[in-house]
Amino acid sequence: MMDSRTGRGNVPAAGLPLPAGASETLARRLRAVFERVAASTERHAPDAIADLAVHYDVSGNSDKAYQFALLAAESARTTPSHHDATDFIRIAERNAGSLRQLAEARVKMAQVAETRGSYDEAEKLAGMAADFFIQEGDRRRALTMRRTRERLRMLRGQSARRTLGACMILAEEARELQDDAERSALAIMMSQYHSRLGERESAESLAREGVRLAETLSDPVLLGDALNRLANVNPTPERAIPLYTRALELFQQAGDMRGQARCHVNLGAARMVTGEWEQASRALNTALTLSRTMGMRDTWGSAAVNLGCMHLKRGEHVKARTLLSEALAIFSALGYRERQMYALYNLANLDREIGENSTGEELYDITSTMALEIGQEDVRLGAAAGRGLARLAAGNLDGARAALTICEDYCNGRADWFQGREMLETLRVRVATADGENDKALEHFTKSLKLAEGADEYGAMFMVAECGRELMLHDNASVRPTCERHAERAKTIGYVRLNSQFTEMMKA
Repeated sequence: MMDSRTGRGNVPAAGLPLPAGASETLARRLRAVFERVAASTERHAPDAIADLAVHYDVSGNSDKAYQFALLAAESARTTPSHHDATDFIRIAERNAGSLRQLAEARVKMAQVAETRGSYDEAEKLAGMAADFFIQEGDRRRALTMRRTRERLRMLRGQSARRTLGACMILAEEARELQDDAERSALAIMMSQYHSRLGERESAESLAREGVRLAETLSDPVLLGDALNRLANVNPTPERAIPLYTRALELFQQAGDMRGQARCHVNLGAARMVTGEWEQASRALNTALTLSRTMGMRDTWGSAAVNLGCMHLKRGEHVKARTLLSEALAIFSALGYRERQMYALYNLANLDREIGENSTGEELYDITSTMALEIGQEDVRLGAAAGRGLARLAAGNLDGARAALTICEDYCNGRADWFQGREMLETLRVRVATADGENDKALEHFTKSLKLAEGADEYGAMFMVAECGRELMLHDNASVRPTCERHAERAKTIGYVRLNSQFTEMMKA
């Protein structure tokens, strides 16, 4: 029996750990979440046997896990090519004629282990290689492997602040060694961690430094990575898409399939923002195909998350849930906590949108806890605000007020627009309206909408769709034109759910 979406046998179905570093309380709640996700997946997509094996395994349902694991094992007739690579490296390892040759074999083994998603194994191998090069006095090779080890620790859930501190020490050593390749790679890494922490100026500055250094070298993969990172910190698709496109060309030139898949994911996400659904779908499905074919489960999961988000924005909830569940299974199997958090966040958004507010609230709560543990400030805020909106929809105004208080504390005066801020601003407006402070609500709505319109068109439309009805009751003359303008744009782009909200709103 084979999954109808093909290639699913690559997801392991047994021996799956819960996230490293998770508290027992969080682990217990995650098991319950996975039980519900599994039950829902079994109802809606019973042929997703690999996902079901993973979900039931995490939930502790041994009978179901065993049943689906056997089915998934039977369907896994072929294996990704990097398993052959592992076999060959093992041959090299046992035939190594010196300790240095053994260390170099472990470097290669770490790369292959990371490709197939065995981050714990890759980290250990990178550490062993680093220790050898340190003992040999080869500081440059040791520096590369120490950086690799920190990156792998980040993938397994190490906090952004701790990883950033380690990278700063490595960057100082790279400057001392005048190693521009390492300086560029470390600038790219540090840019990513500053983004996690909501420190946008530092993230962009380091991304530009990474590009500047990479452009002095003859390494298309490094330059592609640097351009990809710079595009990630650019605020608009118009600025990001040319950078992604240039990076994609460099990865194609180098024959780097992982880089190509990542660029296709990012291009798909950028095309979604502009409402270019056909191009977004084409890019994301290309990434999905590349990743499945090559057994690159991290980019496979990223493509699935973004495709799930696309279907969510278009109101295609069953497709969205199937893809987000698929991504959750992949990232859980990998132990990739940050991406697991993103999948849970979008599942929470899905539950809230279809009125399943109690499960949505719990998923937001778990997501916010995970975001705090790994240092992802934007998602932490968005999830805390989403929890407040779910409470408000369920009639729990006191709970919504409490969530808003927590969000205000988290936000700590941040003036930038970030992913998830539309949830926070919507909660602020709706709580004020519910408290009868209509003038305050309208003032805040006008101010935050102006900020959103310059940075996040979907976020702006979301705010108007969520807040417009109540605000029109207070001041129809000033609010209705804004609602009509955004309603027309939502219809043009094809945001099905938002368009439905606007249609109902305009009947009032």
